[in-house]
Amino acid sequence: MRILMLGNSYIFTNDMPRMLAELTGAEIIAAVILDDSESGEM
Repeated sequence: MRILMLGNSYIFTNDMPRMLAELTGAEIIAAVILDDSESGEM
């Protein structure tokens, strides 16, 4: 099973990928966090 998670900082602050993996029995392959706070965009 593969799940693509797109979201804001709350997704990773609350460790949603790990929680979802535990519920479904899936394996976390990679977590990529992009930080655009330096770009000045909101």
